[in-house]
Amino acid sequence: MVYVTMLLVDTGSNYTIVSWETLASLRIDPATNKLRRSLMTANGLIQAPEVMVEELHCFGKILKQFPVVAHSIPLGASV
Repeated sequence: MVYVTMLLVDTGSNYTIVSWETLASLRIDPATNKLRRSLMTANGLIQAPEVMVEELHCFGKILKQFPVVAHSIPLGASV
């Protein structure tokens, strides 16, 4: 099955961050993964789970078993 979502690409980011909601739509539950990454946000340092997605297609590249960090931007924030 193929799932498509729109993402904001930040070429200067250390991690690929995908919202909990998007991961849930892919049937990935970040809460079950014990691996955590430290992220500095506007609200301070957080620990966010890292999970693997089977494939990520971006700008003509296909990345397999690609790690992403689960984090949702707080309600009211604008991207």
